[in-house]
Amino acid sequence: MKISLIMLTKNSKKNLAITLASLYNQSYENWELIVQDCLSEDGTDEFFSNNCDRRVHFLSQQDAGLYDGLNQAIKRINGDIVGVLHSDDKLYDDEVLADVVKAF
Repeated sequence: MKISLIMLTKNSKKNLAITLASLYNQSYENWELIVQDCLSEDGTDEFFSNNCDRRVHFLSQQDAGLYDGLNQAIKRINGDIVGVLHSDDKLYDDEVLADVVKAF
């Protein structure tokens, strides 16, 4: 079962390393991260260019607000389970995604 996580960003570079580390440390590895960026100006795009593997799909484009950004990201998901990971959050522990899959 594949998990698709959606992340909306705008000028979030300062928090992304912690957020992504919590995702990369997951024991469950069949996930993708759909990053929808609203034209950040703080180097967010460079961060994703340099710190991501093939499971992270970054796109930076103008949107008309939160829900438009979410709708744009939803069109790009490929998973069976969909969740949201905010750009300044971190997953509680290394088993969160495995626990989600078990629950489904």
